[in-house]
Amino acid sequence: MKKLFLIIILAVISFTTVGAQNKTVNNSGKVYEAPEVMPEYLGGMEKLMEFLRTSVKYPVQAQKSKIEGRSVIGFIVEEDGSISNVSVTKGSHPLLDSEAIRVVNEMPKWKPGMIKGNPVRVKFNLPVYFKLN
Repeated sequence: MKKLFLIIILAVISFTTVGAQNKTVNNSGKVYEAPEVMPEYLGGMEKLMEFLRTSVKYPVQAQKSKIEGRSVIGFIVEEDGSISNVSVTKGSHPLLDSEAIRVVNEMPKWKPGMIKGNPVRVKFNLPVYFKLN
């Protein structure tokens, strides 16, 4: 019973942390899902994977509990390439989701999406995998 109570408390704390970490840009511009040119992490997919490998810190409690999963994090790549409106699109576990959000919030600017040569706001979903060795 104590374990269940601890897990519930931990989940509540994690969800509070997740909500507090969201960056929101107040921009009334339209958000696209499929522009002519999709946004791109500077350096491409290989550099994005490198950033994730070096930035993600597997939560200690998740390791101890042998928790693995995939957190899909949604965000908007703004016209200037900055990241905003970071949220969990499909969660796996609060500890993993919280870490994935932290890492996405730390990402540097991206190359923005384009329509007719103009930068536009684009909704992007990024899966972050947590696998124990």
